[in-house]
Amino acid sequence: MSDLRDPVDRSARLLRAARTGETATAAEIWREFADYASADLAAALSDDDARTAFWLNTYNAAVQDDLREDPARYDSRLRFFVSDRVTVAGRRLSLN
Repeated sequence: MSDLRDPVDRSARLLRAARTGETATAAEIWREFADYASADLAAALSDDDARTAFWLNTYNAAVQDDLREDPARYDSRLRFFVSDRVTVAGRRLSLN
């Protein structure tokens, strides 16, 4: 975990960036999340509160980013939730 920034803090920053339209900041944090090593992320999210905060912030930021970018994506709710949207620790994830 040598250079892994606090993922809970970063997820909160990501959510703020998504809410305020700071797309460059959000893109930077999404790149960090994609590059996290899964073992390092698991170690940094060592309790239920940290895991819950990280994943809720990340989920909400993904929804807000997607809807800001293209509100019509939500027209097909099924596709909106089941399509892979974000990469965290090298793994593509849907909102489902």
